[in-house]
Amino acid sequence: MMKENINSFSFRRVGLLIKRDVGENWKASLHSLGLAVAGFLFLMYISVVNSNTDLMLYDTGIRILRFYYLEELLPSCISMLTFLAMILTCNAMGHMTTKGERTDFLILPARNIEKFIARYLYVFLLFVAIVSVAFVVADALHLLLFPLLGYGEYREVCDWLLPTLFDAGAWDSVFDADVIDRFSGHEKDWVAILFVCMMHVIAFSMFALGGNYWRKHAFLKTVGVMMLLVVGGFWIAYLLLKDMPASLHREIFWVHYNSFIVCCSVLFGVLSVLCWYWAYRLFCRSQVV
Repeated sequence: MMKENINSFSFRRVGLLIKRDVGENWKASLHSLGLAVAGFLFLMYISVVNSNTDLMLYDTGIRILRFYYLEELLPSCISMLTFLAMILTCNAMGHMTTKGERTDFLILPARNIEKFIARYLYVFLLFVAIVSVAFVVADALHLLLFPLLGYGEYREVCDWLLPTLFDAGAWDSVFDADVIDRFSGHEKDWVAILFVCMMHVIAFSMFALGGNYWRKHAFLKTVGVMMLLVVGGFWIAYLLLKDMPASLHREIFWVHYNSFIVCCSVLFGVLSVLCWYWAYRLFCRSQVV
């Protein structure tokens, strides 16, 4: 009966593996939570300092000043979260650095695919939990700490951020009509959004592959390889396009813009699947090497 069960995929075993990871890595999770809170607070502080400068230089109203504050803060937070997610993805197999750790993971009563899925699902849930808790904590702390730093008079500017993020109507009171009109065209460009999303998908896939390929300094090595690939890709594109007639260049990149971007997005999707498959094969091999 045990052999029959172990040969079939079990969500229960995946859940038990995630529970095991939570119990073994809670200290490291708390350290990551503390760093995330500190990162959010630092970005909030930098944003309110820049907003204060705008107020002093241009005598900007509170509503516009809050727009400057959010314009400074939100892109920085997204960049920080993307960086954190890449590190977690690349270091998902960091518990298998030594042969003893790989042996301990090997003897767990679960299939390799279950261990692989459980590990990355645990990292995803950990990321969501850390970001959610850290943002709420930082949102509360910055209301308490910033008045002590001399920014108490700007309470309306750096007020609670969480309701603003989830209240679509609140953005109407923050952004000017011309700002909304300026960005409305980009919001409707679903092809560009698809392309950006697929670029992130292929990036995270490569970080997962790098984390399974290298056992030490996987993140730095993966970043180095990705930079080489980007430079090499631009160099190849330059060699292909430098002798291309201007009319053909316009035909491909302007007339058939949507088709070109969709083809690139599909290519990224296929490469992402291959990266995850290769990562899984390396994971299976790493347990016995």
